[in-house]
Amino acid sequence: MENKTERNEGRKGSRGFTLVEVMLSITILSILFFSLYLLLAMANVIFRTNTAYYRLNDDLMQSLRYVARELGQTSGAGHFVAVPDADGNSVIRFQIPVDVSADGTGGVMNAQQRVQWGAYDSEWDDRNGRLGAWIEYSVNGAQLIRRVLDADLNAIVGTERVVLNCIDRDPESAGPSFSVTTPVGQPDIRDLAIRLQSRDPVGQGGQMRNFPMTYTIRTFLRNRAA
Repeated sequence: MENKTERNEGRKGSRGFTLVEVMLSITILSILFFSLYLLLAMANVIFRTNTAYYRLNDDLMQSLRYVARELGQTSGAGHFVAVPDADGNSVIRFQIPVDVSADGTGGVMNAQQRVQWGAYDSEWDDRNGRLGAWIEYSVNGAQLIRRVLDADLNAIVGTERVVLNCIDRDPESAGPSFSVTTPVGQPDIRDLAIRLQSRDPVGQGGQMRNFPMTYTIRTFLRNRAA
């Protein structure tokens, strides 16, 4: 009898969870899981934001280096023109020293030791230049375009190339998307400014996110010979 009584008392002392305790545990776990979800969602947003800006910065750095490098080969004395388009963006046309191998000199100077001005079909090319041609950079839609024009400013077929995509044409943004200016009193310098915009296809809270970025670079015109 004593052993049976002890076993019954042991069962009475080992009770299970009450309903309040179960509900409290569920509430705490729900809060923890919700906090974890918010943390992961925020980390994902930050990752997409950084990726968008990195992509913009990478595109800008690589492309504008080519533009600045090529523009730096021109001269402000009759070999550079900048005019605004209908949206206020700069349209720049310029000539650079070219190697016209057909004249037998094999260099950028003619027989009279004067610089031969023109353009190459590609900014990476430095052979067989087009004498008297012009290089043009302009905004077309959401793209920055490079092309080569002949001496009469007619586009040469096959020379058009997209330099940059995602040009920001937001009408609420102040100023042009692409501008090339000459600082006052510094005729051998050109300041380039360009504004791009990337979009987050996933968005946040059902809203599309835009990431604008403006990049500026200064280039020195190295050739002064007319």
